[in-house]
Amino acid sequence: MLMLDVSFKRPPQGGINALALAPVLKAPVLAVPINEIPYESRITEITETLPFAVAIMSPPEILEALT
Repeated sequence: MLMLDVSFKRPPQGGINALALAPVLKAPVLAVPINEIPYESRITEITETLPFAVAIMSPPEILEALT
């Protein structure tokens, strides 16, 4: 497993997240977990991990064409 710097800060993101937009558009999404990112929890004060995934969204028409 790849270990990254635990001081990782998520950069600000502009736009709309594809995972949030897909249900509104009724579009299919394929999300594949790739790795985990360690971080220091403020609550438990231990190193925990967050999943890191890649998501691909296709147009809603593709789902209709497959059914």
